[in-house]
Amino acid sequence: MSNDNVTNNPSPSGKLKVERWAAWTSGVESAEEWRAFLAQPQKSPNSASVAMADVSEFLTGMQRRRLSPLARAVFKVALKCVAKGECLPSIFCSVYGETQRTYSILETIAESEAVSPMDFSLSVHSAISGQFTILSNNTKPTITLSPSDQSYLSAFAEAYGILNEGAEAVLVVCYEEQLPD
Repeated sequence: MSNDNVTNNPSPSGKLKVERWAAWTSGVESAEEWRAFLAQPQKSPNSASVAMADVSEFLTGMQRRRLSPLARAVFKVALKCVAKGECLPSIFCSVYGETQRTYSILETIAESEAVSPMDFSLSVHSAISGQFTILSNNTKPTITLSPSDQSYLSAFAEAYGILNEGAEAVLVVCYEEQLPD
């Protein structure tokens, strides 16, 4: 899970400047924990733990109740990179999106059960970005991308375009969750 608040560098080289960034995965959260993890990347975070990102500092219990573990992680990093009340154009980028929720829906269909309309509406690829814009009162344009080549460079190419159209900064959020077995 990573997130960047990208701003335009007016130099003719066309470079982007990352002003703020945040990342989250179960068991790795603080800057010190990330440095230790990156120093020994073969040592995987505790995937046995199904810890959810704590977003209680940003959202009320009522706001959190429909957020999946993936959405909570996205909110955790995104809200660390925007100032309270700040509205930025945003790009949400995920190859697979809400895979755990979608897999659960497929299991329900396989069992010939009725699919919950709420589960379906929160499984679509743009659901997390929609929840983010609503719960953070962000009125700026939002784009949700699904890069087929499993590269997040498309999110940064999109950010570059938005910046060249005049935006001062862009929120870029890239995220994935573990695929179901």
